[in-house]
Amino acid sequence: MKTALFLLLLFSVACNPPQDNGDSTNTGDGDTDGDADTEPLYTGPLQGLDVLVVIDNSSSMAQEQAILGNALFALVQTLRSGPAADLRLAFTTTDMGLQWGGNPIDPEDDGWPDNALPIGCENPLGNNGAFLTDYADAATTVGDLQRDCPASPDSLEQLFLSAEHWTGDDLALAASCMADPGIEGCGFEQQLIAAVKGLSGDGIATGFLRPEALLLVLVVSDEEDASLDDGPDLFATDEMVNMYERNIAVGHHPEYLYTPAEVKQMMLDAKAQVSGAIRAGGSVMFAAITGVPHEGEGATACQGSGTDVAACLDVALEEGTMGEPETITRIPASGGTIEAAYFEYACERRDGDVPITQAFPGTRFVALAQLFGDMGYVYSICNEDWRPAMNAIASRVEERLRTTSR
Repeated sequence: MKTALFLLLLFSVACNPPQDNGDSTNTGDGDTDGDADTEPLYTGPLQGLDVLVVIDNSSSMAQEQAILGNALFALVQTLRSGPAADLRLAFTTTDMGLQWGGNPIDPEDDGWPDNALPIGCENPLGNNGAFLTDYADAATTVGDLQRDCPASPDSLEQLFLSAEHWTGDDLALAASCMADPGIEGCGFEQQLIAAVKGLSGDGIATGFLRPEALLLVLVVSDEEDASLDDGPDLFATDEMVNMYERNIAVGHHPEYLYTPAEVKQMMLDAKAQVSGAIRAGGSVMFAAITGVPHEGEGATACQGSGTDVAACLDVALEEGTMGEPETITRIPASGGTIEAAYFEYACERRDGDVPITQAFPGTRFVALAQLFGDMGYVYSICNEDWRPAMNAIASRVEERLRTTSR
């Protein structure tokens, strides 16, 4: 009888292993459930490249979207000739409405200031990280030539671009056309959480993320990230006196935002859902074309890999530093009568007296790139030519693919 009871108990333990009690430790490599390291979904070499491009579609980004179109054409052409030839590209925008922590804003209950919402923020959830599938225009400019856009993802019943469905120059042309999502998006940009939503939502649902592929997240924006975890508390701060001073509130109260470390982990978690945590830890790259100095010593300290920009946040601006920019007062560009406080620009490019690009310090993008180390990259949005950035990104991608395929 004892022998039978022992065998029954042994069989029960073998068939019903101990359950996770929820106290498992996050190892920092994308494993949040504690068992992905023992049961990886994919352990082979990295093959192919998945690129998620997050584009600021607020009202100040027309010139930058045009530059991006040229840059992406060059990037795709370069990647197609190397180990990243098996290429996919998906596009989303920074427009997350005024949601916080995944909740749509209720201006009255959440304490938003009693004046107009920022331009383009009428949709409570914005684009919410959804992939773009159609072009805003029928043509794109590549170099000095205007070229017709090829078939859009929507017309081919696709949710992203791929080398499988766009051949020859068409893939590069399609990427150039997708770089222009328009400039009617929410002016309260939540760039990093838009990337996370894109990866964890359509990225998985559409099959865009592949277990074996290297993942590159590229963010292009002239504003600081404002990815809200706790909106009501931010809206209640003294700095949030009107919609024009929202960037001051964001800069002074990072405790109400998702931290760069949390964003990195969420990106790794999304990748881990298709590849397992072991592979995810070494298969996600992050790049930002954003507000950092593009001239002088600041350009050297703030452009390059996440390791290269280790001292960027200490770089001096006109008054403050990248990490702690000074507050200045300006009249809104719209010609309004409200005097508004803004942070000083991290960089500015002009054509004579006419400003072309004016970018606020992208401190959170720099901090995230630093966390990614050599898998991170930062470049100034105020540069007129983005081809050096595309070449650097392509080189890092190709080196990573070659290294892990040996």
